[in-house]
Amino acid sequence: MLFSDDQAALVHVFAIGLLAVSSSALVGFNLIHPLCWFAIFSFVYYCSYAVLYGLGIYVTYGYSKEPLLLEWFALSAVTLILPKDEVSYQEIASLSTSFLLPKKGNLIKVAMIGSSLYIVAALVLIETGGFSNKNAIYASGDVFIRGAFYAADFVTILYAYYLTLYLIKSGDREKIWIVIVPTIVFLFGMLTGERNYMFSIALEITLLLLAFKRITPAKVLFILGVGLLLFPLTSAYKYFFLSGGVSQFASNDYLYQMLGGEFASAGRNLQILVNNGCEGCFGVESIANEVIRCFVDTGYSCQLWFSNTFMSNPSVMYGFTIVGEGYVHGGIIGVAIVACIEGAIARLLYKASRKSIFFLTVYIYMVPIIIYASRADLANIISPLWKYALLTVLLIMIFDGGSLLSSYRESNKVR
Repeated sequence: MLFSDDQAALVHVFAIGLLAVSSSALVGFNLIHPLCWFAIFSFVYYCSYAVLYGLGIYVTYGYSKEPLLLEWFALSAVTLILPKDEVSYQEIASLSTSFLLPKKGNLIKVAMIGSSLYIVAALVLIETGGFSNKNAIYASGDVFIRGAFYAADFVTILYAYYLTLYLIKSGDREKIWIVIVPTIVFLFGMLTGERNYMFSIALEITLLLLAFKRITPAKVLFILGVGLLLFPLTSAYKYFFLSGGVSQFASNDYLYQMLGGEFASAGRNLQILVNNGCEGCFGVESIANEVIRCFVDTGYSCQLWFSNTFMSNPSVMYGFTIVGEGYVHGGIIGVAIVACIEGAIARLLYKASRKSIFFLTVYIYMVPIIIYASRADLANIISPLWKYALLTVLLIMIFDGGSLLSSYRESNKVR
């Protein structure tokens, strides 16, 4: 990358691909290990814009190798921080029944079903409300509908817990909810245009099936490949249930539709920042704001600044780039700091996931969020980590998993 031509996009893509493959190979391509899933999805998010440019499909913002160098550096930093040892989740299945299974009240199932029904009610209001897209939904300010977005996050983490219980002791779980809940989440994602909910619950199911050896890695790779190929269809039918229309695209435009929306945004946004000389424009100390605003509204957001500064229609969400977040705060030093924080979070969650079903639930829920943050920022990792994952799992431990003390004792039985 250093000595290649500045416009040799496909050479730069190959360099990051080599790093991603090497990282995955360290853990035998174990897809549930962060060294594997982080490397694979980082490659897709980091390189999609460069691939499109290299093939002459997408050239709106030009191309230089600096963004790919920054992303290569970020991926390297995260790879060095992530653990090399592998976790076996079969140990969790051997924990005592009193620790593992819910109480007779089964409050978690009630909460999951109740939240799902709430989402269904919101879907009815959205369908009959005359909305044409997600911007119109947000602009309406309807409190009940906006609450459904929070309910979708809540359902997603409850489902991870419920599915884990089913996979460990299926005789005590009702199979019908294993199918109904993700169906509702998928419909919500299609109707609102927020495909991240669909992506999250689909990845949760895949990782849990893999963790408890209900599916082979080869089948997972096949599913991921098919999913990527079918991804343009989710864009084409994005607002079908609202407007009845389908976005048309030519067969020679298929690659752009597959990579140009969701996946190319991280590379595109970083290229825009590099083009406009935004290196260190905020100062490295302002990274602290990105953490603080996860708990207190500071009135400032890198994503909002980016949209208002560089995009002609700031009301549309263009995403951001977590590598670019470090770049605007402190150049290469800022990139290193943000990458280290991101890697440390993934490392802690993975190491803790072997302790109990509760920590495993947090880890599984956070995997798609960390992946999605490639086109967002640190706040999109830290905020849902404590607002949804940790708080929800704490409630599960209190109301459906026995006392905190007994949970702590049981988790320490696994070394």
